[in-house]
Amino acid sequence: MRLIWIPTLLLALASVAASAHAPTSSEAALNTLVDGAKASQSDTLMVVHDGKTLVDYRRPGAPTAPIDMMSATKSLVGIGVGRMLT
Repeated sequence: MRLIWIPTLLLALASVAASAHAPTSSEAALNTLVDGAKASQSDTLMVVHDGKTLVDYRRPGAPTAPIDMMSATKSLVGIGVGRMLT
């Protein structure tokens, strides 16, 4: 299973967060994320903001079992710690 390259994903998520007040920009940023997931043949992409699922993309034919994210966990924990500190 392939995931989107994490630094690219994080930059795109930062773009979505930065443009949260401009719905058109947010939609464009989310569409860019989905296009990137499709281009890299990612199995799934989920974006959640304030408890609301903004994107839940699953590649047709992708396995339905949970995905082991391995080293991506370190990036996600780093984001969480950074958010707690700011």
